[in-house]
Amino acid sequence: MTEQKQAYEKEVEARIDQLDAKIRELKAKVEGKQAESKAKYYEQIEQLKEKRQQARDRLEDLKKSGSEAWADLKTGLNKAVKDLQDAFEKASSKF
Repeated sequence: MTEQKQAYEKEVEARIDQLDAKIRELKAKVEGKQAESKAKYYEQIEQLKEKRQQARDRLEDLKKSGSEAWADLKTGLNKAVKDLQDAFEKASSKF
């Protein structure tokens, strides 16, 4: 179970890191926008950062958990990463 947990942690961390890089790309796109639309985009980016932090917090909880408790935490982490992915897709479609 420990090997599965470690593999899962690495997989989720890579997904979060990938989304984090995409969030930075969106932020760079915003830099070229007009001032009035920047505020709207920055608000969406801040929401993405909050969801990213929630996913990272859940990942840290999972890393600290014992080999028996990680299965229970996996569901919450999956949801947090999915929420982040969905929010990113929604925000990026508006850019």
